[in-house]
Amino acid sequence: MKTYLARNRVTGSYPSSSPNKILASWQGSLFNYFFANCWVDLRGRGPDRHPSDPRNLWQNDKFAVIANRQFCINHASGSAGGSNAFYATYGENAWGLTACDNLVSPDYPAASEYWPFGALPTEEYIRKDLRPIHAGTIAVYGAASSINFFPGRPSPRSGMILKYQNCGVRSSALATPTALTRIMWSMFMTRREIRGFATRIF
Repeated sequence: MKTYLARNRVTGSYPSSSPNKILASWQGSLFNYFFANCWVDLRGRGPDRHPSDPRNLWQNDKFAVIANRQFCINHASGSAGGSNAFYATYGENAWGLTACDNLVSPDYPAASEYWPFGALPTEEYIRKDLRPIHAGTIAVYGAASSINFFPGRPSPRSGMILKYQNCGVRSSALATPTALTRIMWSMFMTRREIRGFATRIF
C-alpha cells in the first residue's frame, strides 16, 4: 500500500477546457493508463482508498485514453513531412502515443531508438512546462490495448502504424479477448494475491 500511495497525484486536462481531470503520468505515454486494465477489472471498483485524493482509476484511465486520441486529432497534418509537431500519421483513426521504438536516420549507430512518446496532460508539462515528446510514430499496441475502454467499437485501422513492439503486442493480445469475453479478468482475479491487493486499494 505504501508503494501504491507513493505515486504523485498531479492532475491536468486535455484539451484544457475539458472537465475531465486526469491523474497525469510523467510523460503521458498511453501504456501508463491501459496496462493494468489488461489484467485487472477496475470498472466497478469506484474510488480508491487514497487518504487525501481518492480517484476512480478506471474512469481516470478512460479519460486519459480519450485525451490521447484527441491530442492526435488536434496534431494531425494534411500533408506528409511533419512540421511544428503536426503529422500526417495522426488522425481520428490513427492515434495511441506511447513508448516505442522510433525510426532513425541511416547513419545512426542502431537500427532504432526507444522513446517515451506521449500526449497531454503530462506531469512534466504541469510542473516544468515541457511539451510531450512525439514525432509522428504511432505504435500499434497503443490504441489496440485500449479496446477495453470502448467495447463494441471497431478497433482503429493500422494503416498508419510504423512499428510493432513485443511487449505491446502481448498487451494488445490480452486486451482483445478481455473486451470480448472477460476471460483474462476472471482468470487473473482468481489469484489470492490480486484479490488481496484489490481489497486494500479499493
